[in-house]
Amino acid sequence: MPCSAKAATLAGEDGIASVSTAGSGHPSLPRAGAARGQLLIGLGDLAGGPFESVASAVSDDGSVVVGESIGSISQYEIGRSAVRWTLAGDVVTGMASLGWLAPSSHESHAYAVSSDGGIVAGTSTDPADSLAFRWTQADGMRRIEDLAGGMVRSSGLGVSDAGRVVGECYDAGGAKACFADEEQFATLADPFSAPITGSAEAITPDGVFVAGTRDTQEGREAFRWSATDLARGEGAITELGDLEGGAFASTAHAISDDGSTVVGSSEVGGGTEAFRWTEAGGIVSLGDLPGGSVNAVATAASADGSLIVGRANDASGSRAFAWDAAHGMRHLTDLLDDRGVETTGWRSGGTAPRHQDR
Repeated sequence: MPCSAKAATLAGEDGIASVSTAGSGHPSLPRAGAARGQLLIGLGDLAGGPFESVASAVSDDGSVVVGESIGSISQYEIGRSAVRWTLAGDVVTGMASLGWLAPSSHESHAYAVSSDGGIVAGTSTDPADSLAFRWTQADGMRRIEDLAGGMVRSSGLGVSDAGRVVGECYDAGGAKACFADEEQFATLADPFSAPITGSAEAITPDGVFVAGTRDTQEGREAFRWSATDLARGEGAITELGDLEGGAFASTAHAISDDGSTVVGSSEVGGGTEAFRWTEAGGIVSLGDLPGGSVNAVATAASADGSLIVGRANDASGSRAFAWDAAHGMRHLTDLLDDRGVETTGWRSGGTAPRHQDR
C-alpha cells in the first residue's frame, strides 16, 4: 500500500482482498437488510495524525481487518500504531489502536490475524528494540520473549487459529525461523532437529504448514515446513527452489489455508517476478503487468491457492494484481469489475504486505 492512502477491504462470498484509494469519499454500507454482495469499504484511520492507514490481514468473513495507522498519542505527539478494524453485521464499529509494548514505543505494526479475527500478531518497536507480540481481547498486547543469547529483535508475522505465532527471532548464531505457543519463542526445526536459519513468514490456520525463507549454500530460498511433531515444532522441509535467471533468491510471503500453495517472489534476469509453488507444478512465474518494469511480488493466496493477489508494476507505477489460471495476471480492478464491484473513486495501488486472502 502506498503512503497517504486509505486502506479498504473487498468482502464477499468468493474471497477478500485489499486495495487503496487517493479519493476523499468513503463508500458506505447499504441499509440493514439490503442485499450487500461484494463492495469496497473505506476503513478510515486513527484520529489526530495525517490521514494514513494500511491493511495487512483480514479475517475469514471480512469482519476484522488489521494493519497500522498514524494517530495522536498526546496533545503534542503522534505515533504509528497497530490497529484492528471491525464490522458487526452492517454496522461499522471502526478502527482502534492496539497500543504498544512499552511507554517509550510509539510504533507498532499488525501483520496477521486468526480466521475469526480474535488473535493478532505483529511487532512493536522503539529506538532500541523490535519485539514480537500476540494480541487478544482478553489479554491485550503481550510480548513474546526472544531466544536466549541473541539480540533483542523479533517479529510476529503469522498466527494460527490456536494462537501459534511464527516469525523471525535471533540467537547467538543469527536469525532463526521461530514459533511461540505462549510467551516464549522457540526455533522451528528440520527433520534432524536443527534450527532453521531464516524467517517464518506465514502459517496455516491449523498450524500444520509454515511458509518461510531460509539461508542455503546457494542463497536465500523459500521453503514449506510441514509438521511431523507439531507440539515440538519439528517438521519436514520442502525447498521451493527459484525462478530461472538472475541470482539464486526466492522469498515466501504467504501460504494457502490448505497448505498446498506457497506464493512469493524470486529474482530473475532484469528484476523480480511473483511465483506460485505447488507440489504438482513446482515453482512457476505468474508473469507481470504490461508496460512496467519487471517487479512483481505475490503477497496472498485464497484458501485453495486458486486466486493470488500481490503487487506489480505497469506503466503508471505499482499496482495491485490478481492472478488465476483462467486469466493469468491482471489488474485487481479488472477482477472487481468482473464481479460487479463499484470501484468509482478508488485506485488500486498495490496490496499490503502479508495480507491474507482467505
